Amino acid sequence: MAKRDRVETNGIDHVHLNVDRLDEAIALFTRLFDCKHNRPLYIESIDGINSMNSFGLDVIAPASEEGLYAKMMRRMGGEGISAVSFYVDDLDDATRKIEATGIRKISEIGYPGIERQTQFHAGDCYGMSLELVYLYPDALEKMRALQAEQGREHGGEAYIEAQPGAVATGGVHHVRLRVPSPEDLTAAIEKFESWFECSWERAADGRSATSTLDVHLLVSDDGRQGVDAFGMAVPDLEAATRRAEAVGMTPIEAPSYLRERERVACYAPSDCFGLSLVLVESDRKRPHRHH
Repeated sequence: MAKRDRVETNGIDHVHLNVDRLDEAIALFTRLFDCKHNRPLYIESIDGINSMNSFGLDVIAPASEEGLYAKMMRRMGGEGISAVSFYVDDLDDATRKIEATGIRKISEIGYPGIERQTQFHAGDCYGMSLELVYLYPDALEKMRALQAEQGREHGGEAYIEAQPGAVATGGVHHVRLRVPSPEDLTAAIEKFESWFECSWERAADGRSATSTLDVHLLVSDDGRQGVDAFGMAVPDLEAATRRAEAVGMTPIEAPSYLRERERVACYAPSDCFGLSLVLVESDRKRPHRHH
């Protein structure tokens, strides 16, 4: 595809994290990171409960065991990251360009007057649903007004704030998408390059790659695919690791491709909704468009 036909983006805007219990997710992230969560909001159309936090996780849980969102989570295999959202300045143009590559658009769910979104089929991207998002110019003011109104129902507290001892974070640093084989890794790079203005750096062994989109690719040892890890930027890695272990996170070894590039610490999926949590020493700060 000609370069002029690809979508320009500044990278990840936010990710969608599906969990069984929203309160457990909020408790973990506010214990770990200096962040704030929106008060949980019921979304009638999906029978789900949602809370966006200030570092880019849109956390969603089922409101009932047999509701639409609960059934969707069961089809997808339970907890984990289901969608990665990229910010674009022209949603209609970006959607057209992505569709032109053959990827299937599945929905256009957004928030009227605040943001527009387009979602694409996870089957076209190794188990990761691709999402595009655009916020209207006055979106932040409208969101703050809604949050203030909700806060009046909670003693004037619009947000759930971080707990004492939580550490600074610049937000989501990257997500890691597993693919079944080296051939799939090459094909995945070609897909992303057909969609977005981006560049990739492949490891010499051909089993991993990193991108300017803040997406990492890793060949799985067991043929699984989908997002299996997310990284958080932390300016002080030592303080962040002390905090993670103080709240009970279990350290695991980081993949070699990551250790060779960054100062990192990794924690077990069993402690974080089926996902490896990666702390990356970085002063980079992602824009907080939703707070």
